[in-house]
Amino acid sequence: KDQTNLTLEGTNPALQTIRVRNTALKDTLLDAALPSTTGET
Repeated sequence: KDQTNLTLEGTNPALQTIRVRNTALKDTLLDAALPSTTGET
């Protein structure tokens, strides 16, 4: 079941977009919540 789910996610553009969006959102939240260690942007 796990392999099937991974395959469907990997071949589903909508799920890929959601995953990328969630990752970007998480990075943004972390950058906003944590002190700037890599420089101000």
